[in-house]
Amino acid sequence: MSQASDDQATSRFAEIPQPRCLELLTQKKSGRVAWNAADGPKILPVTYRYWNGMVVFRTARDGPLAALAH
Repeated sequence: MSQASDDQATSRFAEIPQPRCLELLTQKKSGRVAWNAADGPKILPVTYRYWNGMVVFRTARDGPLAALAH
């Protein structure tokens, strides 16, 4: 990838101001959780709720996300 391509790819990313972030979190009910597992990046869809300043969601007791809590 050339330097110009690198600049174009990263120029689409920008920090979301906190008020806008909170607005988006309260308007939506689904999203994705991503993490770097031993065998590479993983991304799973979740339904969530923004509650008391936290994003909360449920997961299966034996699911891949439950293992991350430990």
